Amino acid sequence: MKFNFGVSFSHPAIRNVASLMIPRLFGIGIGQINLFVDHAFRTAAGMPEGSLAALYLADRVMELVLGGYAIAVATAILPMMSIKPRKRL
Repeated sequence: MKFNFGVSFSHPAIRNVASLMIPRLFGIGIGQINLFVDHAFRTAAGMPEGSLAALYLADRVMELVLGGYAIAVATAILPMMSIKPRKRL
């Protein structure tokens, strides 16, 4: 037996998966930008005392809301959002 392993980017299923990944990649990119800005503020020389703790606490509160509400809603509606609309005749 001989197997040919490879990825064909012209295959419709791979194109479908790639199109469904675009919103997720956008969201991950926004999260990375947020981490970069937070790091820039944390390492700034002119920040007053206690600002590092305040930024850390604010980040934890944001993640609490994200984990408790946004991820639950996203998990519930993800199957509905991932269905491509049918073409109308």
